[in-house]
Amino acid sequence: MNTKLKGPEDFKASSGWLHKFKSRHGIRELQIQGESLSADSSSAENFKQIFQLFVEKEGYSQDSVYNESDESGLNWKALPRKSLASCQEHAARGFKVSKERVTIMTCANAAGTHKLPLLLIGKSKKPRCFKNIKNHHKTGKVLLLLDNAPTHPSAEVLNLIDPDYKVMFLPPNVTSLIQPMDQGVIEKFKRMYRKQMLRRLLLNEGTEESVVAFSKLLNLKHCCYMAADAWDNLTEENLRNAWKKLWVASMKLEAEEEITDLNNFDDFVDLFNEIPGFNDCNYDDAVDWLATDVNDLGYQILDSDEIISSLQNEESDDSSSDESMSTPKGPTSAEAFAAFETGLEWFEKQAECCPAQLLLLKRLRDLAAEKRVAAHRQIKIDNFVKKI
Repeated sequence: MNTKLKGPEDFKASSGWLHKFKSRHGIRELQIQGESLSADSSSAENFKQIFQLFVEKEGYSQDSVYNESDESGLNWKALPRKSLASCQEHAARGFKVSKERVTIMTCANAAGTHKLPLLLIGKSKKPRCFKNIKNHHKTGKVLLLLDNAPTHPSAEVLNLIDPDYKVMFLPPNVTSLIQPMDQGVIEKFKRMYRKQMLRRLLLNEGTEESVVAFSKLLNLKHCCYMAADAWDNLTEENLRNAWKKLWVASMKLEAEEEITDLNNFDDFVDLFNEIPGFNDCNYDDAVDWLATDVNDLGYQILDSDEIISSLQNEESDDSSSDESMSTPKGPTSAEAFAAFETGLEWFEKQAECCPAQLLLLKRLRDLAAEKRVAAHRQIKIDNFVKKI
């Protein structure tokens, strides 16, 4: 490994050095257990009783009880195996299976009324596709329910941070049985994300070449937008129903509707038939595609060569990003203003036009207009200074 990283020839990784390195970076050796294979039904039932007694005693409502999911991997760039774009990629010389994935975490309350922004973790510190993007809580008594991962700090430590926030851990090996975010929420999110991908492909120019070109240009920024949209489209009922295995007493006595019919893939087949280059994809391909990361637990096991390649790519991305940050490119304020003007004129004539969305477009157009005027004034001042 040291040789591949071009480190000093006399370097020796002693046991002491390795111990200090692992301590410095928080690396621990943990036994990974399969939740679904070792699910403890008895422990789950005991915890349900303890949990329900605790929330009743402390007076927590559905609005103030949250669950954060385990980490889950998302293969954000994967396409159905028989799609033209995927077939061309597999046929390329030196092809390797794509490992372009991110780790996601979801968190929402039991009422389904509050979803925290989706947490997404990639590989690069500063991906180049974000170089022109600007970075843009619940108060009161809150209970946060977490899985019993050995990497978490203890409940005692976490509960010292804020007296209004209480952390409770699930017992080991009950995630697949009663953890709310694991009861179809993550699976539905991934399904909606992939529908976003297909719809983006459908909105291309309608040729096989444009679909293939778009799939190659798909980057992490696109992934974030589609993931945020997919998470936003989960309804209150979707999230509320995910708690019924844990918090039965608080659920309203109403007609139950499952979070989604996760065995229905017909809508994906219909989308396949509309996208150029996806004609060979069928029902079985939809099933395989949606299951591509179903068992991804949020971490990725890499060999030495893959770790080195990842580090080198990250350094390359970071240096390229640093060099280009000083010269951001993108539409000017004048170009944005013209685009919003056209958009407003188009949207006013559509049957789907509504006052709220129309007003939002107008505000964006006005913002572009203000920045266009400000940029024009700045140019005049700069010219005046140059003359002096």
